[in-house]
Amino acid sequence: MRVRCVTNIRSDLPSVYFRHTGIYREGSSEDVSLRPEAEYLVYGMIFSTQQVFVYLCTEDGPDYPIWYPLPLFETVDSRVSRLWRLAFDSTGSGDARIVPEDWAHDEHFYDRLTDGDSEAIRAWVKMKTILEIEDQEQRTI
Repeated sequence: MRVRCVTNIRSDLPSVYFRHTGIYREGSSEDVSLRPEAEYLVYGMIFSTQQVFVYLCTEDGPDYPIWYPLPLFETVDSRVSRLWRLAFDSTGSGDARIVPEDWAHDEHFYDRLTDGDSEAIRAWVKMKTILEIEDQEQRTI
């Protein structure tokens, strides 16, 4: 799956996104790590009440994916990865994520990855490589 950034202005987001855990606050303006018109490979998605986020890697970002609100993008290619699996939040919130299989089976994978856990980093590098190869193959079809 690929998306194109249509805006990096946070105030363009629907108001429901400003209520989510304080990541996007009213009054914040630009998300400089996103470049309008740039295309990004989607590494996974989060579905929450009235909100959808996509996991992306940016040129200026860290070596792991960051989640961004889907309304900042338009879908360029809606084909999902054959590696993605559906997983539900164990808290009963109803939140769900579609992510690579190893990640789907470990609810704390993302936290371990962003904390620098070496096992999670190795698994992520492998997943990312496979997803990028799959993306290249799909783009040549």
